[in-house]
Amino acid sequence: MNVTTFNDGLARVLATHPLDDVRHVFKGWQTVPLFDHVLQYEHEQTVIKSIDKLEDMPMPFKMFRLAIAETAVPFMDTHNGVEAEIGHGTYRSNMIVTKHKDEMWIMIELKELWDKHIEMKRMSLPMYLLITNLRHDPNGEAADSYLYRVSFWADDKWMPLADYPLVKEALGQFISGALGSLATFLFDASLPTAHIAEVRPNKPSKSVEWTRARTHFTLIMHGHPANKKDVAERQRVIVDRDEELRRMSHDRRGHWRTYRHERFRFARGSRRWVKQTWCGPKEWLDAGGRQIYKILEPVDE
Repeated sequence: MNVTTFNDGLARVLATHPLDDVRHVFKGWQTVPLFDHVLQYEHEQTVIKSIDKLEDMPMPFKMFRLAIAETAVPFMDTHNGVEAEIGHGTYRSNMIVTKHKDEMWIMIELKELWDKHIEMKRMSLPMYLLITNLRHDPNGEAADSYLYRVSFWADDKWMPLADYPLVKEALGQFISGALGSLATFLFDASLPTAHIAEVRPNKPSKSVEWTRARTHFTLIMHGHPANKKDVAERQRVIVDRDEELRRMSHDRRGHWRTYRHERFRFARGSRRWVKQTWCGPKEWLDAGGRQIYKILEPVDE
């Protein structure tokens, strides 16, 4: 993910959308928190089976930007009525995510879909989709049925897919793929063992504005090597990325807790999301000393 160029394509196409509601709902999106998240395809397939309603899932921020990279994703195509896998690779997309009147609004930039050696027919990347008014369909045939509106950016203009049913059907796999990866990120962020960390360049000589423009956020799991009492502030920490992905895939889901006992003097009657407490340093460096990681939530002193 390139933090400094993340907004470029999204800003260009959003500025030309014909609906004023779009600019109102996404107002100020350029500076909201930006997450960088990597997940595994197998993990996503397990997660989406356990999700009831996407719009009811806890969000890390009211509005956020998200760069998703998903590995080992198969791509299926149908030829003469037979569906077959024609390739696989890494799925990458950038998103702006928010809620408006209890409905999800998602702006999607599809950056990479599968094996780069396979020629994409009739479509080119990046591809842009705007999903608005997304909510669970209680009357749908399937448990994961949703109601939503979709606009598709093609040939330098927006196309409402309600007017192009054949195009909407062709894009169905891309839409479900984007929603699946978003749902998995929200699931991972809600884990009691997941912590939000700010990541910024270790360049003390640079200006505040320069640093802010290159700052993003990521999810750190509770078993991270930095989460130890003997790790000092600003110490360099070596991380096995594959091990982090495996750890995230096997952590259990978070849960709400209602505090009823009299001993909860101030919290009694409230409903709060249960997470584990971070016990490592508030800040540490990556192995190369180039990035500073800072846990955003309370740290166990």
